[in-house]
Amino acid sequence: MDTKLCAFLVWMTVPFYLISAYEEYFYLLRPKNLTVTMVNRTLLLSWNCNIPKEILSNTSFKIFEKDYESWNKESLYKVDSNIRQQNLPLQLEADLKVMTVLNGRENDNMSEVISFKDQGLNGTKAENLSCKLQNITMSCTWAFGKNAPEDTVYSLYLQQDDEEIKCQNSAINKNRRVECIFQNLKIKYFEDARFIIEGTSKEKIQLFIDIFSPAKAELFNPPLITNYSTQTIIDLKWRQPYTVYNAAKTCFEYEIQINTTKLKSYTVNGWNELNISRPSSKEKCLINIRARGIDSCTMSTQWGQWSNTVSCDKDVEESMVTEVMLFSFVATGIIAVMVILLLLCIRFKILSILFPSIPQPKQKFRNIDHCGSNQMCKCIERIEIPIMHGIE
Repeated sequence: MDTKLCAFLVWMTVPFYLISAYEEYFYLLRPKNLTVTMVNRTLLLSWNCNIPKEILSNTSFKIFEKDYESWNKESLYKVDSNIRQQNLPLQLEADLKVMTVLNGRENDNMSEVISFKDQGLNGTKAENLSCKLQNITMSCTWAFGKNAPEDTVYSLYLQQDDEEIKCQNSAINKNRRVECIFQNLKIKYFEDARFIIEGTSKEKIQLFIDIFSPAKAELFNPPLITNYSTQTIIDLKWRQPYTVYNAAKTCFEYEIQINTTKLKSYTVNGWNELNISRPSSKEKCLINIRARGIDSCTMSTQWGQWSNTVSCDKDVEESMVTEVMLFSFVATGIIAVMVILLLLCIRFKILSILFPSIPQPKQKFRNIDHCGSNQMCKCIERIEIPIMHGIE
């Protein structure tokens, strides 16, 4: 009986021992000494973990982020077991968890949590950031924080993927508003990017961080009007705004203003043509057009720039311009031909061949002018008088 009791007690003790050993094993694999520091506008998360060499190849790490009150089920990063650090996007506040994964299995007993919070003074970060992107240039403006010291100097950075661009050209106006322009910007329009405004001062300045879609910040060029006239019907055609990426025709919406005695506006979706009756051919008629993107195409929905104002009387204006240009071309051609002919005549002496010089008659009395009154007889004596033969 005592033997059976002892065996039963041993049998009951073994599971508790195994569980205790298992928990101790998990504790040994738990990441330790977690630290989070800001390095070059990123968060550097680092940790230590003593993983036995026997299981090193079967082990990895996963990094999780807390979203509001609960942890995200999907990990941010998966890290090999021989790495003990990871760069993360910069945030003002973050709760992070590093978990050791053994044989592909996750266990909260093998995880450790750490928090990060920006230590800048309240009210010192930049405010009211506004950016407009046009072609390869982006201009941004923002205001000083309400509690930012006078010596505060802000720097704007644009991050996308693993690239970072610093805005080099900045100016401050009298209202403590900063303007900065990115030149020759190469960016992926349909991938999210991050704005980071970092401040330096004798005080600790809060960071400004904003995530934006470049395509939604675009200011469109004006559409190019290609046809806009008849006497009784306004046949308006245009080309869609130029973009550095390929945009479908159906992704644009247009606003057309036709100003006669009254201003009328028309909206066209996905088409590059408008046909309307002209109120009166005697009234002056002016046209403007602008464009914006469609939200379903993840493009900017703010109206772009207005086109140059054009007149509805294109036919009359173009005919006058055509006549003037035709006359100019003809006159220029005639002058050019005359100049070429003149040069050829000079070069090959054509004028002397066509119009030879007339020879002068021989002057028999060339010396009479030199005879004085007393020498008249002598001069006459020297005159040669031809002998006339055949006169009897």
